[in-house]
Amino acid sequence: MAIGLLVATPASAQADEFPQGSAPVGSLGYPIYSTAIFVSVGSGNDANQGTLRSPLKTVARAIEKASAGDQLVLRAGVYHEAVTIPTNKPLIIQSYPREAVWFDGSTRLSDFRQSGSTWVASNWTFAPTNVMDGVADNPGFVDSAHPMAARPDQVFYDGVAMTQVGSAGQVTKGTFFVDRGAKTLTIGSNPAGHKVAASDLGQAIYVKAPGSIIQSLGVRRYATSYGDRSAIRLANADITARNLVIEDNAMIGVNVEQNNVTLDHLTIQRSGLMGVGANASYGLVIENSEITRNNSEQFKPAPVSGGIKVTRSRGVTITGNNTSNNWGSGIWLDESCWDVKVTNNVSSNNQYTGIQLEISGNAIIANNQLSNQQFGLQLFDANDVKVFNNSIGNNSKFGVRIYQDQRRQADPSFAGHDPRQKIPDPTVPWVTKNITIANNAFGAGGFFQIWALDAVTHIPADRMGITVTGNLFNRRTSMSQSTLLAWGGSDNSSITRYDTAASMLTKNSAFRNTETGSSLSLTGMTSAILSAASGALALPADVAAAVGRSTGVKKVGLL
Repeated sequence: MAIGLLVATPASAQADEFPQGSAPVGSLGYPIYSTAIFVSVGSGNDANQGTLRSPLKTVARAIEKASAGDQLVLRAGVYHEAVTIPTNKPLIIQSYPREAVWFDGSTRLSDFRQSGSTWVASNWTFAPTNVMDGVADNPGFVDSAHPMAARPDQVFYDGVAMTQVGSAGQVTKGTFFVDRGAKTLTIGSNPAGHKVAASDLGQAIYVKAPGSIIQSLGVRRYATSYGDRSAIRLANADITARNLVIEDNAMIGVNVEQNNVTLDHLTIQRSGLMGVGANASYGLVIENSEITRNNSEQFKPAPVSGGIKVTRSRGVTITGNNTSNNWGSGIWLDESCWDVKVTNNVSSNNQYTGIQLEISGNAIIANNQLSNQQFGLQLFDANDVKVFNNSIGNNSKFGVRIYQDQRRQADPSFAGHDPRQKIPDPTVPWVTKNITIANNAFGAGGFFQIWALDAVTHIPADRMGITVTGNLFNRRTSMSQSTLLAWGGSDNSSITRYDTAASMLTKNSAFRNTETGSSLSLTGMTSAILSAASGALALPADVAAAVGRSTGVKKVGLL
């Protein structure tokens, strides 16, 4: 039976106005089909038929009523719900055209009594677990400087998150404490005349059905525990999430757990642990999104935190995103990822690293901006990597760090194998080798512009198959300026410094690079970048395809 359109508004043209991140909640108009089921939290009733004029009240009831392939259209309002799309019901969930729809995991509190300089709400029974990988307040994740990080409790004062403390005696202005035994919630700011809301739901949308689509919504303030993973959990294949604003959730914004998932035009901010987590997701695409200011609880940088972390996945594309200002890494691919393209991103001002590729291989990392963090790019036990036309500068330690540790893919005792691949898997040996670093522009700052050293297993940089050519380095004008290239020996500690482009030719006649005439920031290198283009390596076909440019282009820095 043909399905006609009830409302047809060209959403794509509107969405294209926002190259990175979601369109504002309530600004888009995706088409509505004549068979759609309608929900209105403000005027609906779950005894209704679910038509435009007789909408249901809750999304949960709409899912229950729907058949596989149905479209659920939500009218404007705030939906205080936690819903699951079951395995046998692929659905589309979206807002009505140009109406603002929020899933909100918090409830407003108003019944406070003053106790000295604090205010106490009674009968607070919501008690999310603080267990991570079987351990309460797991020190493997939790930094001792931020001991409450694993506790998903959240309180918002006029929309701004308050800070959780460990006892009633520690409560001061801007902080809160939850007493599980007494069932009280204590805040240190006067609630009179202010809006105080506390999270009392753990997850917004759990998608178990393949082929589902979630689009044009907002999701905020869910107190997700680590076991539940994320505010939006995508647990099956071929799911699309697009034009979503996801903010102020306690653990992970979006978690991906199956193949061929697309995340497009998302804005994910202030997630407690991480913006996007993905595991075992072959064919994953993350594009056109703004994933910033995540790990707001300041968990340790490892084993997981920050903007995006992808593990045990193949055929991954991460392109056109802003993954900056995260507490941790911006983009981190780990544990046997293979066939990876990380292109056209801005990943700067992160607390740790812009992009990291670890025990993974066959990657193109091109046309990214990586600056103002500890490390621009880290390649750790990584093989067959092409690093082309990135803009890298003002990182406090290294621009590009290439290194190795004791892990080997052939040893099953180490964690990080892809269970869908044999052991040993020759595609990802977890050995640093075959690295091409070409056409990048390195700005001033840090200790080393490129560093290559096996600090554990005695592999000299000479045996790593590293090629450094066509790059524009920043001139080292004084001892305080960064070394252009550090080349590691076999003793796990010594390096040979190459302080000029000319000196690199004594290492390898193929290392043909240029350098600026003086020490310059990236923003001051425009003329030098133009002049260096003649010495650039012609853009290979695979890199050109990954970044959307023409094969053979000769340019230094961003394309």
